[in-house]
Amino acid sequence: MKIIIVGGGIGGLSAAAGLLKLGIDVTVLERADAIRTAGAGLNIWPNGGRALGALGLKREYDDISVRLMKYINYSSAGVLLRTIDTSDWGDRYGAYATGLHRRALNLMLADAVGYENIRFNTEITSIRQEGDKVYCMTSDDKTLEADAVIGADGVHSRVRTSLIGDVSLRENEYHAFRCRAIFDLTETSFARDAQTGSYDEDGFVSVMPIGKGKAYWFGSINGARTLDEFIDTVSRWKLAELPELVASTSKGVILENHLQDFGGIPFRWTHGRVTLMGDAAHAVMPDLAQGATQTLIDAAALQAAFTETLNPVVAFQRYEQRRRPTADHLVACSARGNFMGGRRVNPIAIRYMTEVEAFQG
Repeated sequence: MKIIIVGGGIGGLSAAAGLLKLGIDVTVLERADAIRTAGAGLNIWPNGGRALGALGLKREYDDISVRLMKYINYSSAGVLLRTIDTSDWGDRYGAYATGLHRRALNLMLADAVGYENIRFNTEITSIRQEGDKVYCMTSDDKTLEADAVIGADGVHSRVRTSLIGDVSLRENEYHAFRCRAIFDLTETSFARDAQTGSYDEDGFVSVMPIGKGKAYWFGSINGARTLDEFIDTVSRWKLAELPELVASTSKGVILENHLQDFGGIPFRWTHGRVTLMGDAAHAVMPDLAQGATQTLIDAAALQAAFTETLNPVVAFQRYEQRRRPTADHLVACSARGNFMGGRRVNPIAIRYMTEVEAFQG
């Protein structure tokens, strides 16, 4: 059986790694000319760590990640609000919350897949199904054939558009943009084993270690539509080092993202021999930091479904049936905003325990 996976990011590579372990012939199509290594850090939660374990990648994941033993929350005035101890999560949940470099994760996954199974400089324009085959049309007028296709090509998925047409996207009412950048943790006093955040009604900025002496700061300010507006707001906050850290970061290395989700998941992911995963299926706002984690869980769920049957139609149906309740739940939870925001939600570590681990979907 031949499966084509469209998209060589975290989702496509993790799904490929899992399916290759089953002896399935997999090719990942990536429009870039190399593995995507741009980006900053990631917070992978215990549910994501368990998924990487199920994919047989626990040792490699442990080698590149930093265990987060606590989450520290300050007000924008510099007052300590709450410290949440997560040092027992390895025993409680079977994995720790971690910080890691996005580049390190992508390269780890690519090594697991094997570069011989990744086809670079290949952009899909559309797909079609005929009988027991799926055909992928590329931007250079080629047609690639497979027995099944997985769309792991992000929030603006070409695979999804071929299946159901355009999908409306929405902005979060509290945070439309997020900024982030990597810095040298050893030159600051921030904790080496914790996420440290400063929160205000208008937004937040947090710091997370990602390994090899590095960390990244990330944040979002309601109403800040430009980087200068973001920096100006944070400059008035009082948590030691944080305003200076943001202000001293070269604008050329600060990454800005437009935040959007689907406003729920009103469409089917699976259409015969084609299915969707990750942001193509269930894009979430980052307020629960579950985007990458849920993508890894998709990959493990796809592997589990193909372990039961090599019929892609049946495997894709089982995968969606099992994943939909949790995905729908987390899309809704992730749109509620950040700690101290308009809806006054709990700190993220508390939300993880109550809204993620406690949810029985």
